[in-house]
Amino acid sequence: MPVIQLTLFALMFGLAAATSAFLNLWSESTQAAEVFVGLLIGIILFFIFALSLRVMKGRGRKNRFLRRFLFISFAVYPSFSATYSVVSESWVAYTVGAAIVPISFFAAVFFFELWMYKFARRRVLPGSVYNRTALVMLETAALVSRSRLEWQSSGVSRRIVAALEDLAGACQDTLAIRSRIGRWHADVFSQTAVEALKVAHVVRRHKKLIACASGPSDFDRVSVSLANGVSALLVNDRNKLLENAPEVVLKDHVRQLIRHIVPVLLLIAAAIVLPLVPPISDQGKVADSIRLTFIVAAVLALVAPRNESSTRILDVLGKATSPK
Repeated sequence: MPVIQLTLFALMFGLAAATSAFLNLWSESTQAAEVFVGLLIGIILFFIFALSLRVMKGRGRKNRFLRRFLFISFAVYPSFSATYSVVSESWVAYTVGAAIVPISFFAAVFFFELWMYKFARRRVLPGSVYNRTALVMLETAALVSRSRLEWQSSGVSRRIVAALEDLAGACQDTLAIRSRIGRWHADVFSQTAVEALKVAHVVRRHKKLIACASGPSDFDRVSVSLANGVSALLVNDRNKLLENAPEVVLKDHVRQLIRHIVPVLLLIAAAIVLPLVPPISDQGKVADSIRLTFIVAAVLALVAPRNESSTRILDVLGKATSPK
């Protein structure tokens, strides 16, 4: 099961716990004003999130924004219990509990789309491992070719640079071919992952050529290079993709590793420190719940969500939030 689905399962588990506490407080005394304020805040935050996605350029930036949003929504649940235990005011529980409803709705939609995507992936033939990346590369090459006469436009340049970054991410994910290796053969995966990083680095080189273009010929060079890459992907020719790749990309590999490990360390630190705070430490069940939540989040954060899944969700969300 993909780790992103496990993360969403944890989200739903946290939602159930928060809802249970919310209903227990509701049975004691009804605070309609706090509930209304919480719902209003949640809806406003949800629409700010949707509008932010619409103005962002590049799927890579949208994917990163989506992962941060999911991480924040996951952190809301333990924060809900911790805040109430510290303040001991019912209006906090009502407001925060109601504010997470729109976020939970989005998480439910996200989970449903991943569930549907699991069945959609079964229709991909075994011989078409790289077809999805080839399609993204072809679309990027077509975008560059169509924009050659607008090479002086800053907006066109930013759009293509964002598309190239998305393509690099797709190459880095697909060419690692984790699905064909499994999780118990790190020696093989380390080799394919490094090769994927090299190809992604080659793709990212094109960004400077686009940004510093002096005429349509520079755009033509990029589109021809990407077209050659499409041909290599369609015949699974990894050697051709690696022809112009750098010998060493250790710096990028280390940067990616640090970016992956730091959130895990922060979550572990939160699991250790927060339960020791006096207002929380006095409540054993709350402290244990917070500790368990952050430990689970740290374990799940060891594997990053896949860009493909996030992209499909973003496309559906964009259609759902677009004005009719």
